[in-house]
Amino acid sequence: MTTLNVLAQFAGYADWRTFRQAVDQADTSLPATPQVPASRSISRYTDWRSIGWIGGGILLLILVGAGLFRSRRQTDVPATYRFGSRPVTQDIPNSVIFTYDATASPTDSVFIQQSWDPARRQQVSKTAHEFTSLYYYPGSYEARLLVGRQIVSRHTLTIPTAGWLGLIHRKPVPIYLEKAAIIEHDFLRISPKTITAQGIALQPVPPTVQFYNVGNFKPTATDEFTFSCQLQNEGGQGAGICQHTAIALITERSAINIPLCRKGCIAALTLFCLDTLVSGKTANLASFGTEFGKWVGVRCQGDKRTLRFYVNDRLAYELPAPKQSSRIVGMAYSFEGTGAVRKIKLTSGDQTVFQAF
Repeated sequence: MTTLNVLAQFAGYADWRTFRQAVDQADTSLPATPQVPASRSISRYTDWRSIGWIGGGILLLILVGAGLFRSRRQTDVPATYRFGSRPVTQDIPNSVIFTYDATASPTDSVFIQQSWDPARRQQVSKTAHEFTSLYYYPGSYEARLLVGRQIVSRHTLTIPTAGWLGLIHRKPVPIYLEKAAIIEHDFLRISPKTITAQGIALQPVPPTVQFYNVGNFKPTATDEFTFSCQLQNEGGQGAGICQHTAIALITERSAINIPLCRKGCIAALTLFCLDTLVSGKTANLASFGTEFGKWVGVRCQGDKRTLRFYVNDRLAYELPAPKQSSRIVGMAYSFEGTGAVRKIKLTSGDQTVFQAF
């Protein structure tokens, strides 16, 4: 539950239970809807932020926003409904202009949900055609147009970063850090000095710091990729003794979330891969427990049959390939306390897609 609490906090909720209550409340608060005429069906959509980061959070999100909860309603979409979006910049924060046509709605209960987060569901006029929303976190979101309780249109919305973004997690607005404060020689790092300079105490509750890079490389299929990096969690004092750390490979459909922590805390871990959740309470995730005194190497490899996770070159866990592949559009790192990352590399086959530090 500890990991799920951390994930829910990335989304702006006090804990996992509060998040679940918000989802249920939003679901039941919508008015009933007359039957909407149909022309074609929409498949279910997996949204990793339902258990974790992003819209803002890497478990980072990552940010941030139904792998655990699939879309609760599936409906056929009349051709008369239209829904699109356009970010106004290539940086964070970012405003998104949603365009829509819901004049065919048999009810005035028309909503735009800007992400997986039910708190970001806004009623709009069925006769209007534009709605604008502000995003403080990067990531890949599922935007939805609803008529009453029915999703009549949805699409993937990517909020990019201008290169690397470092921040200290806060809601509703995080503390953004200058690039000069997060890039040190040949690695990314947010130091204790950088945190305290922002007026943030390291104790008794350590802050969560995050790195993002979204929309800056060619989307990479999850059924043919290798990702690797090295990282350190430099915390470990007081309430941050477990040194919870996470890597999120943000995809158009969901995310691959790789957790790490101190060895004694592995029962609190949750491994998440697009449409599969593995709890440390019911599965052996001991290999994701590590000591952060040295750089920790992490590697993830996916093909059409399996998804394999390695920690310090040892196989930590293996899962069947997701039933539906997706494309990696970004990455994020999250540290309880302070942390650093280096030797980041993403490949597809024998082609290097992205490399840094």
